[in-house]
Amino acid sequence: MSIRFGILAWLFFFVCFAQIPKNLQEAEEQPVIIKGVQFESRPRGDFQVTFVNGDVYIQHGDFNLYCDRAVVWTQLDTFEKTTESQFPGIKKKSKEEPPKATQKEELPLKQEDENSNTYFEVYAEGGVSLIRGSEHFDAEQLIFNFQTNQGIILDGVTRLIYRSGNQDIPLHIRAEEIRIYSREKFFLTHPKISTCSFGLPHYDFRAKEMELISRQPAGIQMYSSENTFHVLDIPLFYLPTIYGGSGSHFPLKKIRVGRDSGFGYFLYTDWGQNIGKWGDWILELDARSKRGLATGLDIKYSDTDPWGNRYKGLIDTYYLHDEGEDFENVHLKHPDRGRAKWDHRHYFPFQIRADIEISYLSDDNFLNEYFEKEAKEEKEQETLFYLRRLYDNHGMTFLSKWRLNDFQNATEKLPEVSYHLVGEPVVDEKD
Repeated sequence: MSIRFGILAWLFFFVCFAQIPKNLQEAEEQPVIIKGVQFESRPRGDFQVTFVNGDVYIQHGDFNLYCDRAVVWTQLDTFEKTTESQFPGIKKKSKEEPPKATQKEELPLKQEDENSNTYFEVYAEGGVSLIRGSEHFDAEQLIFNFQTNQGIILDGVTRLIYRSGNQDIPLHIRAEEIRIYSREKFFLTHPKISTCSFGLPHYDFRAKEMELISRQPAGIQMYSSENTFHVLDIPLFYLPTIYGGSGSHFPLKKIRVGRDSGFGYFLYTDWGQNIGKWGDWILELDARSKRGLATGLDIKYSDTDPWGNRYKGLIDTYYLHDEGEDFENVHLKHPDRGRAKWDHRHYFPFQIRADIEISYLSDDNFLNEYFEKEAKEEKEQETLFYLRRLYDNHGMTFLSKWRLNDFQNATEKLPEVSYHLVGEPVVDEKD
């Protein structure tokens, strides 16, 4: 099973729809180009309705649409017809020229005055492919009104590249329905997001509903409800709501996708938010095709106690049911592996400081296998209580250290009290 999961639904909407021209008058002055095999055009009320079948192509500015069938509504007094066999080419007006096998309609969007907005709406179905610049969107049905910038997309799939650090991550996003309310607001029903390109992806992130509001320069706000992560259509975790915006407030903090000889295809994601002024939480949701799923909760905090004394600390946990073997085929004694670590520092009056460290590891090779940099470069894993007071050239310490992990080569210490004096003069300098 290849695990390469990506999530950034709000980016999809922003890329695909937030770039509607700011100046509608400039967009309206550009002609609508329609190309197809069969045309039928008739007036209906105040509108000209054009039915196009077979290899339909519609262009308006940077909006390019391909489909099997389309219906175009325009204002009756703005409709002009041209026919030609090649596209692009020189357009020759001719109302008497008989239709050829391939035709093209050009609908110049004229304006009666500077304040009038020409009506232009398109309905498309059957293999719909919408291209705007470098973005590509496929759907079964689509309707879009260029005058109001509102529309509906049914059974849609989009593909885009999300840049995370130095990596380009391909995202495949599917949704039953997308409602475009304005240039700023979008609503998504039953979205599925994955990096798997199969029609039925092996894994995906799902939500019941998503709402996106894009406001520049304020950024993007997103809300989604009933969020789940699925592997082989089996839900693995559930988040009731996700709410946030672009930048530091968005819950997805980090994503990394790749392949490793020992782990196979892997996905690492960090989700987090602030806990008021007290600290931050990070939820790690990882997947490795050769090793299975893993999760961890980290809490970093800093505050003052009721007496005004400062403190700070870190709680770091990680767990996985390991389905593989460590490097060099090291046999695992037990598949349930993980860690639990707590570092706490508290400052008291009279220059007294207390440190508490607790570190539990499931086995002797866990840290080296999953947190190699920490195992080789950072501080040794210890369990201890340390109390000290430093003032002038005097120092008093209390240390108790014990071995929580039996496989570690660590020196245990019974409660130990020490006093240190540095640089005390033998003779009083005043004498």
